[in-house]
Amino acid sequence: MGQYSLDRPDEPAALITSDLQHEMWLLTLNGELHLSKLPATKSSILDVGCGNGIWTQAMAAAHPTSHVTGMDITPPATAQHSNIEYVKANAEEPWPFDGSFNFIHARMLVAVVRDWPTLLKQCWEYLEPGGRFELLDLVPPIHAAEPEWDNDASPIIKWATAVQATWKRGGLDWSVNSDLEKTLEQLGFVNITQSRPRWPIGTWSNDEKERKIGELCLSNFRQLHENAGHKMLLNKNSGMSEDEARNLSNDAIRDFTENCCSKRFFFNIHEDGQIMNGSKTAVIDPYGGLIAKGHPLGTTGTAQYAELD
Repeated sequence: MGQYSLDRPDEPAALITSDLQHEMWLLTLNGELHLSKLPATKSSILDVGCGNGIWTQAMAAAHPTSHVTGMDITPPATAQHSNIEYVKANAEEPWPFDGSFNFIHARMLVAVVRDWPTLLKQCWEYLEPGGRFELLDLVPPIHAAEPEWDNDASPIIKWATAVQATWKRGGLDWSVNSDLEKTLEQLGFVNITQSRPRWPIGTWSNDEKERKIGELCLSNFRQLHENAGHKMLLNKNSGMSEDEARNLSNDAIRDFTENCCSKRFFFNIHEDGQIMNGSKTAVIDPYGGLIAKGHPLGTTGTAQYAELD
């Protein structure tokens, strides 16, 4: 997390997308801020990669007797509540905390984390006995529910495939996020289960909640593309000219704007859920999740639940 692949969280475009994504997660979690059951006593909560602090603020307001820490390489300059502390730090480097936390939360990190094993290991080490870790995130790539369009014949999928390949050559591998179970098991998590809800792009779903999520997801995706769609294809590893990148991104915008309902695009997300034990607990969730110490751009996800010995 040493650098942002997309807009910094304090930039206007990122503020808009963060607000949209927050609303999408609230719908996904049925109005809740998290999947984990928090301790009845005062909690010490860490928000890893807090971005503009929207979840940090909401948690501080919902749990006024708890201390909520937001960690990011570009955290907000001021805290909106007296029980919030923002810490500037890279989550993939040694953490600057003296104490531990009984709830660690991480959301939408797929586009920034390069070293998942190190990040998850530190979540484990800084989670106190009986604590819970929750990871909510997307699971790239984009898919089409219509099989004939679930490939590079769809410009939006062609764009997403090109972005994934470009970022992987630069050291950021999205595919790692789709299967973190082995890493969790190696850390000590057991009884891990997964579920994968989806985020439609557009209002094509018959499910009312999915239609609401799809409307927000379409707005989020359009905002992302208008501000960074071609930039995501450009780095020293891409081998692509700026004109080529703009053309590919523009084709993708037209595709998901005009065809999202006929091709039925969606994202997988992973909600790595609650892990309960006398020692430690965690939850995981792609674009979402939870991990227990003893665990997340339409999306379908996985919910993973683990329990410690």
